[in-house]
Amino acid sequence: MQKARSNCGPSVLVLPGSSVTTQPRAMNTISLRIAQRDLLRLVESVIDSDDPLEIVGPHGRAVLVSAEVWRDTQEPLFLLSIPGLRESLKEQIRG
Repeated sequence: MQKARSNCGPSVLVLPGSSVTTQPRAMNTISLRIAQRDLLRLVESVIDSDDPLEIVGPHGRAVLVSAEVWRDTQEPLFLLSIPGLRESLKEQIRG
């Protein structure tokens, strides 16, 4: 079985109210049964590639990502959850 890798470029975090008009990158998708069978290989793959992997099971969907990718997405989300920070940054950029 081939490594689960995406041919898409780097991901872009699109925040509500932003002016970015890019589409989120596509994820490779596998069934829960395959993920259970090949978990070690899949974990190694997402760590090596930084590409998320969508896992589809009978009760819904989940995403497997590396710890590095997880941390990289959590920091901006936390910062933007601070009331007024986004507006303050916009004002500073405008000068």
